[in-house]
Amino acid sequence: VTRFNVIDVPGDFEIVNCLPEIGGEGAYVKVGGSLALRGTSARKYGLWTADSNVPVSIGGDLVVKGSMLRIENGGDLTVGGDVFQQDGTTAQGSGEVYVGAAPTNGLDGAVCGARVTVFGDWKVGAYGMVTSACDPTNGAVVAMTAKSFTLSETGVLSANGTGWGAGKGPGRSSGLTGASYAGKGCNYYGGWSGTLYGNRRRPLQPGSGSSGKRGGGLVWLETSRRMDLNGKVTARGADWANYIGAGSGGGVFLRCGSCLSGTNGTISANGGNGGGLGGAGDRRLWGAVPAARASLPNHHSS
Repeated sequence: VTRFNVIDVPGDFEIVNCLPEIGGEGAYVKVGGSLALRGTSARKYGLWTADSNVPVSIGGDLVVKGSMLRIENGGDLTVGGDVFQQDGTTAQGSGEVYVGAAPTNGLDGAVCGARVTVFGDWKVGAYGMVTSACDPTNGAVVAMTAKSFTLSETGVLSANGTGWGAGKGPGRSSGLTGASYAGKGCNYYGGWSGTLYGNRRRPLQPGSGSSGKRGGGLVWLETSRRMDLNGKVTARGADWANYIGAGSGGGVFLRCGSCLSGTNGTISANGGNGGGLGGAGDRRLWGAVPAARASLPNHHSS
C-alpha cells in the first residue's frame, strides 16, 4: 500500500495490481477521463480512500476488474459516465465497490452520510459486489443513484452487517436477545430488545445492533430508468455468536423511473440467525416487480 494525498489526472487513468491509499488534509481523487482498476484479487488491489470525507470524482467511465474501489467514512463518489464491474469467475476475480457513510448531525432530517452518483448506466457483472455501509455510531446511510442499474445473477448488492453498531440504534438489545426493527427481536434468557421503528413507505434507517453484533445496513438505490435485479439484494443483520444476540435486519429502498425487473433475483432484509435472533428489517419496494422474487420476512429470520 502506497499513501498519497491527491490523485488529480486530466485524462484517463489506470491502476493495475496495486492499492494506493488516499488520505490526509484536503485529500481528493479527480480523474477527468475514465478510471480503470485492474488486478488479480478484489481484496488486494484497487483504490482505497481511508480517511474521512475524501471525494472521488470521475469524468468518464469507471471500470473495475479483479480490484476494488473502497471509499471510507463519507467520501462521495461521482461518475460522469458508466460503471462496469466486469465479470469474474469468483468474487476475487470480479470487481467490488464499497462506500461507507460518515456521521451526520441529524438536523433537518439529514440521514445521508455519503452519496454515490452515476450519471450513466451501472452494470455489476458476474460475482461483482456493491457494499453500502452505514455509520455504526450515528446511523447515517449511503444514497446511490444511477441512470439504470443491472445486477447479474451472481452479483450482490449488500448491506449485510453494516448498520448500527453493537449496542446502538433505536432497536438495540441486551444479552442474548436479538435487536429489533420492523419485527421484534427474539427474547432469549431474559434480555430486552428495543422498540420497533422505521417508516414502511420510506425505510431510510439501518437495522439496530445487539449487545455485540451490528444490524443490517440500508440499501438505498434510485434510478431514473430501469432496474434489473437478477442477483441478490440483501441487508441482513449479523448472526448470533458466543452468547451474543443477533443484529436486526436492515432496510431496502428501491425506486426506479420505468421498470423494476429481474430473473431469479432475491431481495431480503432478514435479522441475523442464532441463539438470540434479530428482528426482521423494514423494507419497501417502489415500482413494478414482474419477475424478481422477493424474500421479505415480517418477523424473525429462521
